[in-house]
Amino acid sequence: MRVSFVCNGDSRTGFGHVARCLQLAQLGTAALGTLEVAFQGSYSEAAARRIREVLPDAALRPEETVADADVAVFDRLGDPDELNSHAEALAARVADRTGRLIYIASGTEAPRLPDDALCVGYQPGGPGSAPPALLWGWDYAPVAPDIRSHRGTVRDPERVLVALGGNRDDAPLHLAMAALARFRAIRQIDVLLSPVVEAADLQAGAHQLVCRHGNLPSVGPLLARAGMVIASFGNLTYEALALGTPVCLLAQKPFQHDLARAMADLGLAVDAGMADDTDDAALATAIARTRALAPTLTERGPATVDGLGLQRIAGLIAGPHCAEDA
Repeated sequence: MRVSFVCNGDSRTGFGHVARCLQLAQLGTAALGTLEVAFQGSYSEAAARRIREVLPDAALRPEETVADADVAVFDRLGDPDELNSHAEALAARVADRTGRLIYIASGTEAPRLPDDALCVGYQPGGPGSAPPALLWGWDYAPVAPDIRSHRGTVRDPERVLVALGGNRDDAPLHLAMAALARFRAIRQIDVLLSPVVEAADLQAGAHQLVCRHGNLPSVGPLLARAGMVIASFGNLTYEALALGTPVCLLAQKPFQHDLARAMADLGLAVDAGMADDTDDAALATAIARTRALAPTLTERGPATVDGLGLQRIAGLIAGPHCAEDA
């Protein structure tokens, strides 16, 4: 089977879309055997290198090159700064060259697609499911396939994970470090660095150990051990929910803040506001609230997100029979 993944991975987009497409490709291979995989989009050197590390035989094509495929998975925004900007014209071009188009909606609205295409969405506030053309809800939340295996790991309340994704600069990272330095009870800070940004020179409190991590095969062990995580949004937020890791959301884009408020309203996370509009004292208040709510957040997350979303989407790629078994 020929499967084409249409996604971007660069400093504007971040690495999240590529990460879940890589996971879907691996799940599809496990279900069907050898796949002929292609990635179509814009990729930084680090993102392209990561794709080749995971899938050495995958073809990398520029966005304008639309090739024939049995299934195309479309996982990108029209504008990475606009949650509901859909590249509908490109999706239609891809649909013309593929047997089945599966569109993963990252926003809260479904795009206009060809009649035989399938849209899958997961964000809170989206439309209700309308099978067979539209599937929407927590069941499709993007969680790495191995995350559930880390449930039951003993958490360390003195340890915090900072995972702010593919930010354009390191100001939000420095903001998080300054806020965390205020807490004597936090002794270790794990910083997950995105493959698409330069590593920052980070300063913590004198009582704190900073451990930098990059290019990890899985974020599961870090998330499972952390007493809480500071994130912007993206896949990692859903992975934290599936593991029961308390989440403090520090948005870097307006749409991330919209989603953070929705999560906070549902009692699933703490909204720390926009990084550009806050200071370390205000962020420290949000961190303290997250720590205070930790028992409740730890319980609500896994009860909402079961962690099988990507397996379900992989089943849709493989075909209706496999989707029923996913």
